[in-house]
Amino acid sequence: MIEYKNYKISYNPKPIPTSVFDWDWQADGFDGAIDSQDDRAGTGSSVDDCKRQIDELLCTKNDA
Repeated sequence: MIEYKNYKISYNPKPIPTSVFDWDWQADGFDGAIDSQDDRAGTGSSVDDCKRQIDELLCTKNDA
């Protein structure tokens, strides 16, 4: 597991052999309940892709 800006990135190979999104990321304290509307989680094709998505999310939240 990799920590990055209060987010955790982990390798989680999916059951689909052709999946390129084998990396998951989520914020510390992420509420994964469907009704929570917590969008601080996602999947990526690499650690760098996950970091880019986290940076974009943080930038968007700071601009709001």
